[in-house]
Amino acid sequence: MLALLLAGGGLAAFWLLRERTEEPTLAAPPPTNAGSVDAHGAPANDDAATGSKTAAPADSAPADSSPAASTPQNLSPRTLDAAVLAATSIDLVQLPDLVTDELRASEAGRRLDQALATFLATDDAPTRAPAAKELVEAGHAAVPFVVDAWKRLDLSIAADRARATRIERELATPLAGGRGFGWSDGTDAASELANRKVIAQWHTLATNLVSDEAWRAFVERR
Repeated sequence: MLALLLAGGGLAAFWLLRERTEEPTLAAPPPTNAGSVDAHGAPANDDAATGSKTAAPADSAPADSSPAASTPQNLSPRTLDAAVLAATSIDLVQLPDLVTDELRASEAGRRLDQALATFLATDDAPTRAPAAKELVEAGHAAVPFVVDAWKRLDLSIAADRARATRIERELATPLAGGRGFGWSDGTDAASELANRKVIAQWHTLATNLVSDEAWRAFVERR
């Protein structure tokens, strides 16, 4: 009799354990992508934040390797400083030069100057591409040279406006990790002022971020 009771108890425990192990489990809810924010609290990725676009299929064509537009669609522009944004006029000529005579006379300075001169001298993208590559690969060291050349351009003149646009898209934005402060392709006074503000903002950055570490932190900020 005792053996039968023990056997019956063991069988009951077996079925109880089996029922528990076969109970369905609830899947964890899929993660939501709320998007990161930059230092000013703006979404760093509008598409990620709103879900307005779907990801490209795996077999889609590779990204174009030509110089990128001023701000890639998957990154929101950085925010101008309040003082720059509020300015009603900006005289770029009055901004002090960033490159000292000593730096410009150095071997590295001469190479950067030459690359920048080559970049600005031609409208042909393939011809200026090696110079753009050299400047972007130089990283932080190239920023003062780029900004000094940028602020000397007359945005009211079509040729200089085109050069300024190339600097923003092919040099400044890549140097900033692919995320610039926006840029206007317009030719009216409001567009010119907006672009002057962008150049002035870059001048402020180059003035304040003097170390490679500080520049790297700015580039990585999203």
